[in-house]
Amino acid sequence: MLGMVDGGNYSCADIETITRAHIKDVRRKIADLRKIKKVLENMARQCATGVVPECPIVEEMFTPKSKRRSSDSSTEVRSGHAMGEELC
Repeated sequence: MLGMVDGGNYSCADIETITRAHIKDVRRKIADLRKIKKVLENMARQCATGVVPECPIVEEMFTPKSKRRSSDSSTEVRSGHAMGEELC
């Protein structure tokens, strides 16, 4: 958009189209962030009394993939639960 304005080669309709596309992208990102927030809040609630070395959140973030306990742990962390078990 800045290139169009700097070059003087634009119309208000062009700017509106670009702006509306940006708004749509921002809304999508906000929705994604809200989903991530819910998953993180759920994981945090489940980790209130757990043992840190056995916590899938810590394992997912800080353990190389080849050394993790199981291939299912990354799925559990992303979904926010481990088949009814506490996460930490």
